[in-house]
Amino acid sequence: MVFLIGAVFLIVLNVVIGYQEDFKPLGYNWFVWAVLLWTLLFLIHFFNVFIVNSFMGKEWEAKQVDKLVKKQKEKIAQLREKVEREHPVNENRNTTEPTPPPKRISPEDPERPINS
Repeated sequence: MVFLIGAVFLIVLNVVIGYQEDFKPLGYNWFVWAVLLWTLLFLIHFFNVFIVNSFMGKEWEAKQVDKLVKKQKEKIAQLREKVEREHPVNENRNTTEPTPPPKRISPEDPERPINS
C-alpha cells in the first residue's frame, strides 16, 4: 500500500506539478527510474523475508518458546523462594494425622441463649 501511494506521489510530483521535468536520464522521466529502483528493492526484500529466511520460522519459534519457558521457570523459582521465606511451613507438624473437627459449643440450657 505504501509502495503504491509513494509511486503515485512520485508520478504526480513529476507530471502534474512539474518538478524536475527536464531531468530525463536515458530518455525516461526520473520518476520511472525511482519507481523501478524501489520495485527492485521491494522484490529483493520480499525474496529475503518470505523465501530465503522464512521470517519467524519453526526454528525461530522454538528458540523463542524455550527462552520464554526458561524465563517463566526462573520467575516461578523466585516466587517459590519468596513464599517459603515469608510463610515458612512448620516441618515438625505431622501432616499424616487428620486434624480433629472443631469443638461444637452448645448451651447448657437449650432454652437460654449462649451470650445472655
